[in-house]
Amino acid sequence: MTEAATALLDGLSPTERTRAVIPFADEDERRGWHYIPRDRNGVRLADMADAQHLATHALLATLLSRHAHAQVASIVALEDVLNLREGGHQRRHSGNYWVTVFGRPGADRWGWRFEGHHVSVNATIVDGRVAHTPLFLGANPARSAVAPLAAEEDEGRAFALALPGAVVDSRAPDDIVTGAAPLLEPEGYLEPAGVAAPESVPLAARYAGRVTGGSSPPPDDLRFAWLGSLEEGKPHYYRLQAPRFLVEYDNRQDGANHIHTVVRDPAGDFGADLLARHYEEHH
Repeated sequence: MTEAATALLDGLSPTERTRAVIPFADEDERRGWHYIPRDRNGVRLADMADAQHLATHALLATLLSRHAHAQVASIVALEDVLNLREGGHQRRHSGNYWVTVFGRPGADRWGWRFEGHHVSVNATIVDGRVAHTPLFLGANPARSAVAPLAAEEDEGRAFALALPGAVVDSRAPDDIVTGAAPLLEPEGYLEPAGVAAPESVPLAARYAGRVTGGSSPPPDDLRFAWLGSLEEGKPHYYRLQAPRFLVEYDNRQDGANHIHTVVRDPAGDFGADLLARHYEEHH
């Protein structure tokens, strides 16, 4: 990861490198993630030379599994499809994704972000250990010639149908409940928490497997809740949660053809737990 980030920065012009690198200590910027369409700090894909565009994907591949990397590439490409569907009014573009590096690659504390509409990939590296949340992937349209998040929808619905009591509300929320806000209660659960999930949950493994080497979260206290309709094409939402693992999925907008998903660690977003340990040991 350090080599990939260094290669990316080395290929940028001095002006681009100045835009790309932000001090790790800038907490507001480092934690200021979102999944809405807006301008970001960093270097935009559309402004990169081909070699640095490829270097960006090489950096993504150091964190994401092959499947998740393919999902990201598909979601980015959907921006051009969405722009045409909307008549170009929002001026969406598959080049409107930004790379930002926080600090110096290889330092004891550094990080990076790849972000734009419907994608936020965050990596925080502390003493060589990597935190990868928040990790947001969305898709609009969710199903067209490609459907990058179809498995998340289909497996979630199948799990809800197989788990008595999983449906806790007939109405789906407008979006993921946590949005891009900080998680202020690391030991708490979103309510209603739903029902206890079996010890082996392929759906949870799918989300954990978005990162290289990802594995299923600890099964203790894993809960699952479904809100909304179980009928395909109708608004719905679900979440999986445990003390160190939170997944939210929402598909309500645009005729239930617009998916938002996020993986978070209530105690470790942006490496909060790793940083606390670092400061305790080194300061």
